[in-house]
Amino acid sequence: MGQMSRQKRFSLSDDTLNFFLVISGLIVVSSVVLIVTRFQRGIFAFIISGLAVLLLVYWLFELRKTIKDGPVTIRKGKERREWVYDLISAKDEITFLAEVPGPDDEVRIELKDKKLRVIAPRGFFREVELPTQVEIIESRCVNGILNVRFRRVAASKTH
Repeated sequence: MGQMSRQKRFSLSDDTLNFFLVISGLIVVSSVVLIVTRFQRGIFAFIISGLAVLLLVYWLFELRKTIKDGPVTIRKGKERREWVYDLISAKDEITFLAEVPGPDDEVRIELKDKKLRVIAPRGFFREVELPTQVEIIESRCVNGILNVRFRRVAASKTH
């Protein structure tokens, strides 16, 4: 027969947590004050002891907050972020601007019908639907910014 394993979650009540933090704080503060005053006498020892106590109080509050909030979960960010580009439309021209990863000389573009394909190293591939039929006038990629200029082409009329 299979046994079901049960995990017990350990939780501290507020009173137990406060007691634990106060006792450990007192022990550490006493140790710091004794060590500092043993090796350094005078006003300087009290200043250093005071700073140590303030730092300890701060960290005890942070520790208490962390324990009360429970375990911290870190999630991996989105692997693929949304690609942002600009299409700037003028009378006879359309300009396409986009950020593209990789070396500038390895970025390629392909134009088929009204679709522009951008292909770059590291598996980067995006396709953009253009608003009208166009032909490429100029394309260049400088410092990771792709700039493609298109000329509008009159659509062929078939009857």
